Amino acid sequence: MTDDEVARWRAWDRFVAATPSTGFMQSSPWAQFRARAGIGHFVVTLKDGDAILGGALVGKCTYEPGHCFYYVQDGPVLPADETSAAEVLDAVLERIERHRKAEDATVSHLRIEPRWQRLADFVRGFRPPVPADRFCEPRNTLCIDLRPGEDEILAQMKPKGRYNVRVARKHGVAVVTDNSYEGSSDFMRIQRCTAVRKGIEPVAPSYFRAMLTELVSRGHASLFFAEYRGVRLATALVVTFGRRATYFYGGSLSVQRRVMAPYLLHFEIMRAAKASGCEWYDLWGVAPPDQPDHGWHQISEFKRKLGGIDVELVPTLDYVYDAAAYDRFRNAARGKATPPKAHESPSGSERRNGNNTRTLERPAAAAPSDTNRPLAGVKLFEPAVSRDQFDALRRAFPKSHFQRLLEEGFRFYQTTFWYPLDRAPENVFESIINSLRPLAQPSSSVMGVEWWFSVTLTNSTPQWLLPCHFDRNDLDEKDLEKIRHPETASVLFLTSAPYGELVVTDQVLTDKGAQPQQPKDMWFVSPKANRYTTFPGHLHHGVIGRMWRPVKDTKLRITMAVNWWSERPKAPYLNDSRACMTALRLKA
Repeated sequence: MTDDEVARWRAWDRFVAATPSTGFMQSSPWAQFRARAGIGHFVVTLKDGDAILGGALVGKCTYEPGHCFYYVQDGPVLPADETSAAEVLDAVLERIERHRKAEDATVSHLRIEPRWQRLADFVRGFRPPVPADRFCEPRNTLCIDLRPGEDEILAQMKPKGRYNVRVARKHGVAVVTDNSYEGSSDFMRIQRCTAVRKGIEPVAPSYFRAMLTELVSRGHASLFFAEYRGVRLATALVVTFGRRATYFYGGSLSVQRRVMAPYLLHFEIMRAAKASGCEWYDLWGVAPPDQPDHGWHQISEFKRKLGGIDVELVPTLDYVYDAAAYDRFRNAARGKATPPKAHESPSGSERRNGNNTRTLERPAAAAPSDTNRPLAGVKLFEPAVSRDQFDALRRAFPKSHFQRLLEEGFRFYQTTFWYPLDRAPENVFESIINSLRPLAQPSSSVMGVEWWFSVTLTNSTPQWLLPCHFDRNDLDEKDLEKIRHPETASVLFLTSAPYGELVVTDQVLTDKGAQPQQPKDMWFVSPKANRYTTFPGHLHHGVIGRMWRPVKDTKLRITMAVNWWSERPKAPYLNDSRACMTALRLKA
């Protein structure tokens, strides 16, 4: 960003932080985080001289190709005086309308979610989405006043809440903050365990990584943990902006529940927030008091023991620009869209290899066979290995074991293995790699294979199950000349799934990041058991979620990633392949 852009963002952030009727989702760190997930944005500001009177950070959310809607979370931001607020709102809407008319895509509607507890008469033309869809933030919450003394904050809790805080202290529970990489990994592990236990769709690790990168680095978020005898039992991601701290995400393990770690965790968060100048602790979403069958009823019971004031915000509101497009959005948001079909298998010619494996090749019109084109090196094989070998692999590592490890928060991405190709295979996984070798066709410089399992739930997020990234020899290396990529990257699918396609783009890593900035060519591979794909190891790739498609039953998407290297990578969690059975908790 230019110096002028930085100055404008800082002025906007100061204005938002000083306005009680808005929140952190109108801030620049939130905008930058959302940009990492592919959500565009623009800002409308109205000024009187140098003073900002109001405005809106407007997100652009694409729900189908060529169709989007505008989303103002925690806003728009208006003056407290109703007369001035009406004038500012009209001006903001007029600016947004001008932006809409310049859009290439069809904009179905403008969605706003202001932190107002009453809908003013001057807000006209908006309507709540009925029923609510997945693009909505909570409109009922609990806010705890941090302005009184600590004894009074404790006293305003429900009796059971106060008692449980004392129980945790008696047992010696400690509360710490840890914003390190290890801390973020612990947070995601505990949060995922909680989601799986509660039957909630887990949030993709990539979502949290991107969020923490933006918010923690700017001092607007922290990870808190409650520990008992060195074991982290409960966690919370707390966002601070202006005079409010918000409990955004969290979770707890089901072990050692008698020590009541979550209660002390939140009391200590309140103390820390108060010490930093915050006046309110927002528990971010509860079930309405009159809805005992609400899906959040159980977590709301816990939150209510912490005390606080019930806050009911105005509903999510939509201003419809295009009625037909809005109907398309509503169908897509409810999972009833009829999107283009994903590539169940790429169209084109196929040939039968000598080992009875089919190679599916893209037609020349879609990806010319010019070797200067990055995607010319992408290949697909089906079936990858013999039926007997594939069955042996699934017996050695059954789906039920993957499920159990996932529920326990096992770190699949931090449990990788190195298999040197000059050694004969000593377990079923190395035997599989040996069978894939003729398909990958590594050069003579390749000395070994880095391999690991990737395990995700298909409905864990509608966006990217794994954002696009580059495989590298050293994740911490910044010098482009020292960064190395595998000669060939490859993926063996162990399960079939309705979505969760591997996406390989033509982008490569440069000193300016991924180039070209927008991919000109992409290859999609649908998850299908015993399907194997190889591609040049320097290419940008990731895994997409459901996106705009209809919701289907949640499936385990399991793959075996196999990277062919001319040098051993430097990852600290790279293990000798001989130790894989122990590391994966399998019987030899």
